[in-house]
Amino acid sequence: MAVTLGSVVLDGFEVSGALHFGGKQALAVHRLPGGGRVIDALGPDDSDVTWAGILTGGNAADRARLLDGLRRNGSTVTLAWDSFLVSVVVGELLLDFANPWWIPYRVRCVVAPDVTNLTTEATPTTQSAVLADLGMAAGFIDIGAVASSLAPAAAFTAGTSDYARASIALTAMVSATDAAIATTGGNLAAATTISSLLTSTGSLADLVAGRGYLARASANFLLSGV
Repeated sequence: MAVTLGSVVLDGFEVSGALHFGGKQALAVHRLPGGGRVIDALGPDDSDVTWAGILTGGNAADRARLLDGLRRNGSTVTLAWDSFLVSVVVGELLLDFANPWWIPYRVRCVVAPDVTNLTTEATPTTQSAVLADLGMAAGFIDIGAVASSLAPAAAFTAGTSDYARASIALTAMVSATDAAIATTGGNLAAATTISSLLTSTGSLADLVAGRGYLARASANFLLSGV
């Protein structure tokens, strides 16, 4: 599982175990005479996202410096894995420098308000959610084939040929992006200079971030046909 934190992509041994996330719903409980109660939901209270791993290879020390730069900078960055995307600030990073090619680490990211969330109380339709995620994905990868497959009016109507073509296009795009991630990950592992490391890291970060939006769009598209 590849994880993108800002411009840093972590994969393989670099993400060992699971990512821990979730949180609570902030509640105001008003207790009434006779045992009754009124509960007001105030909104999500997200817990920190945490995970651990081991930076390995000839560029492990350079990647450790990139991660520590995110912590020191304190800026809001995107954290993406699978179909999950969230805005975070790196709250804590602990690195155990065993040697330049084997550096275990632990990271804790504080969830920040997501700038992509709607600011109104209106609940977006599944179709608009799909299109919004594809719009975000387009900032990282080329989604031309998928965009054209969703243009027909019947593309979101299950059972139509347009829906079938759009579904195939989305699935194919996710698979193609996964293949590109694997190829670019190989280039990253083989990087021998800071320049090639940064180039491969940037490309992989774009692919993984775009893949996250694309996967979420694909999942929501399937819901539109239910």
